[in-house]
Amino acid sequence: MRDAAAGTGPRRSAGSAAPSGAGRHGLGSHFHCAPSTQPDRLLTADLLDGTDLLRLAAPAALLPAYLGSAARRTDTPPEAAEARTVLADPVRSRFGTDPAAWHRVAPRLTGLGPERDPVSAVETPLAG
Repeated sequence: MRDAAAGTGPRRSAGSAAPSGAGRHGLGSHFHCAPSTQPDRLLTADLLDGTDLLRLAAPAALLPAYLGSAARRTDTPPEAAEARTVLADPVRSRFGTDPAAWHRVAPRLTGLGPERDPVSAVETPLAG
């Protein structure tokens, strides 16, 4: 994550704490929380917004399940819906209903492919 003090990091409200790698590694001071709720805490603490969740949060393999469950939960931060909306456009335009395209990206996105990067954000496997 880039330096928020220099104005190159994620947007957050005045007075909120600067990120300490929490978005990149999914833990920060919330290491004791279940992985399925760590993105909630990053979003509600204003450390990440919906776009940053896709661009910075890692590992990518956890985010599809989080976004899927976030769509069904009533206590999900609004930024999770923003992330789903941002993700929908490239998924539709790059993969749509092409089985071969899904076959190429699914192993990378779920962390099962041999060429995967275990600490990549969702944006990385979608680009490949």
